Amino acid sequence: MTTLPTKSPGTVSQLSLPKPSKYLEAAISDLGNQNYNPGADGYSWAPPATVSSQTKAEASRLAEVYAQALQPAPRGHVMHWLAQLGVLCAGNMPAADAKVKIQAYGYDLEFPALCFTDATRASATRKFTWFPSFAELTEHLEAIARPYRIQLERMRRISSAETKAAPRGPKWSALTEAERKAHNEMMARLKSELASSEPIPKPLYPAI
Repeated sequence: MTTLPTKSPGTVSQLSLPKPSKYLEAAISDLGNQNYNPGADGYSWAPPATVSSQTKAEASRLAEVYAQALQPAPRGHVMHWLAQLGVLCAGNMPAADAKVKIQAYGYDLEFPALCFTDATRASATRKFTWFPSFAELTEHLEAIARPYRIQLERMRRISSAETKAAPRGPKWSALTEAERKAHNEMMARLKSELASSEPIPKPLYPAI
């Protein structure tokens, strides 16, 4: 079993980023925010047609936080993470070979610190029963970083999107006589249905 020194800046158990509000989360979601692009890959994400000033401000604020968090991790941080991974995955690889790999990988892996935590190392050891190649490790780390990078790109687009007021229906004065009549008939019908429905039973216990 390969034994490697691990005396170096320690990794952390977990790195977390502030979670977007439900409004911003809905805006950056794929659900309901896709446009069809002929000749491309089909549907692609686009900012919502209506973005409030509050959502834009939140997107701008969180984009700065995410951009900072997605900067490449310090070299010592990456080296230590790789050394610990080597202890768990190197198997019978000679320590000298593992050390050379770790040093070479450490200088070329440009990923944020959130990719190098105890949790991501544990997931790598479950995935690799050997010390991974550079391509394999890059693919593993890219899968971790990519969702955050996508969120950052979308928050930046939302923060620069044009603020539009939510569309409202026409004013009463702008309706035609036929439209007013239809509206009044609908309201009368709803009123009649509510009046004929069974009354809501009173609660057995008083409200607290």
